[in-house]
Amino acid sequence: GTTRYADIDGDGTEDLLCDNSSGDHYGVLMKDGGVKENVGKFLSGWCKNAAEVSYGNVNGDVCTCSNGVPARNCAALEQGCAVCVGAFHKDGKQCVQNVCKCSNGSPKTGSGCVVHDMNLCK
Repeated sequence: GTTRYADIDGDGTEDLLCDNSSGDHYGVLMKDGGVKENVGKFLSGWCKNAAEVSYGNVNGDVCTCSNGVPARNCAALEQGCAVCVGAFHKDGKQCVQNVCKCSNGSPKTGSGCVVHDMNLCK
């Protein structure tokens, strides 16, 4: 058989796939460096004796998100972020940099501003 990697469940992590010449396709869903779920054989008798089987996004529903975790269902939610990370917060569907304030000096900026709109001085 042939082992390949592709994100088949849309969670942003590459999953483990294996195909054989009989057209059987097996999958293991991965998350955080470990097995999330062994789905076993998910397709049988398809693409028998093919020279090569490739996996990819054929319907264009790849979500993108800068500075966060992409939404899982782009078709329903359009492009956007589910959660923001680091010194970023959600503004609509996107992650934007936190902006702090400081009533008696200069506000912290960049990664120093861990909570948006918080009173944090340098």
